[in-house]
Amino acid sequence: MTIPVRTLLGPGPSNPYPEATLALGRPLLGHLDPDFLHLLDETCHRLREAFGTNVRRGGHPTGKVAL
Repeated sequence: MTIPVRTLLGPGPSNPYPEATLALGRPLLGHLDPDFLHLLDETCHRLREAFGTNVRRGGHPTGKVAL
């Protein structure tokens, strides 16, 4: 079955960017994966710089996601 490409303009579901559709097909990183933890540390560092804070909290790395 061939589904034609349509542009959805109404409220509700809309066409995702092609890059988003491709990203959904890529492997996921687990919350304890070293690459994910590196990305999380870098993100937290940049947020601390942006907000001018030096607060660091302990705990499980996934707790930092709420930041």
